[in-house]
Amino acid sequence: MDHHYDFEIEFAEEDKHKTLYSWYLFEKRSTNSAPEKLVPWDWSFYFMGASISRVRGVETEWQFKSKTNKSRRVNFRDRIAVKLKSSEQRIGSSFERTVKFSMLGTNRELSEIELTIAPIEPTQDTIGECCSAWGCVSYTAENDFRNFTTNDNLLFTIFLTE
Repeated sequence: MDHHYDFEIEFAEEDKHKTLYSWYLFEKRSTNSAPEKLVPWDWSFYFMGASISRVRGVETEWQFKSKTNKSRRVNFRDRIAVKLKSSEQRIGSSFERTVKFSMLGTNRELSEIELTIAPIEPTQDTIGECCSAWGCVSYTAENDFRNFTTNDNLLFTIFLTE
């Protein structure tokens, strides 16, 4: 698997503004200028839904009743998928700018941002309603003697009980 990074990412501890943030990341670019400090962000970002769809998934689950008696259960699961795009940010009383997102270590604008809302059945093995965020830098990989490339992407998932 070959990830498509444009820059190396490094971690550093903050000396000058320790009361605001104790660490930061920076991208090692080929310019001679001082690196831009990428500091922890404690404020909000806003997104708008560009499209929404209902997705029906099919899952199979083996049920082993004994070593010789097994059956397969088929589950149909619906989820809601929302393609997101960066929304204009409010500055004072008006909307003035749109934030552009990119994955750390890349020079590409992140265009695949998705929110998924999925049902979860509360059991002893699950933690119940929750949310998660997952992201991946573009990569090229080989599968069945063919190369495929994925785009940079960011996925938020909300799991809710029905």
